[in-house]
Amino acid sequence: LSLDGLTFSFTAFPRLYGNGKGDFTSLAPDDYLRWSDIRTAQVGLSLANAPMIDGKDGPGYVCALSMSMWNDLLADNDNGNLTAIRAGGKESAIEGLVGQRVFFYAGVYFVIESDPYTMNPGDSVARALWGSYHVAAMFGKQAYGYTNLGGDKMAEFKVQDITTTGAQFTIGARVHWNCRVVNENWGNVIIAPVRVSKPNNYSASNQQAYGFVLA
Repeated sequence: LSLDGLTFSFTAFPRLYGNGKGDFTSLAPDDYLRWSDIRTAQVGLSLANAPMIDGKDGPGYVCALSMSMWNDLLADNDNGNLTAIRAGGKESAIEGLVGQRVFFYAGVYFVIESDPYTMNPGDSVARALWGSYHVAAMFGKQAYGYTNLGGDKMAEFKVQDITTTGAQFTIGARVHWNCRVVNENWGNVIIAPVRVSKPNNYSASNQQAYGFVLA
């Protein structure tokens, strides 16, 4: 990719799949994210010598996932371990389990992302809008880096005409750097179906579900 006179290439984390499935086409509608998937991802990073990230509860890896995947994960009792945690009164874990707050468990810091990457069952490449498959990312320290694109300014707010007639505009920000994967061995992604994929009041014919359109 060439941008602003700079040329650089992208790399990607390896893919894992819900319920231990081997590839995208093997996923069934009920192959939700499970704790066994989290441990597979975690052990893979450890074997790759991915450095852990320091956190308030000690070193660990970070898993960024959607609220949908988080709730599916909590529906898996982890062979009784979650019940034991509740009974044992581990305060930070109980807050996460009951109050839907992120917590440190099994050597992983879980972070709920606000704009999850979703996919449709028939397409393993394209990003979908409200797709029934969601993507989680687990990574260690220095898995990501950024490329300076030659600017020294903060992000600039920008309104841009995207049509020749001025009928539609985009609103966004121009940034002078690009965040990318710098070590594909120190991260992975997990793709899994979710029980809930559509937003509140969703309607395929309702443009509000797709965001605002300025005309």
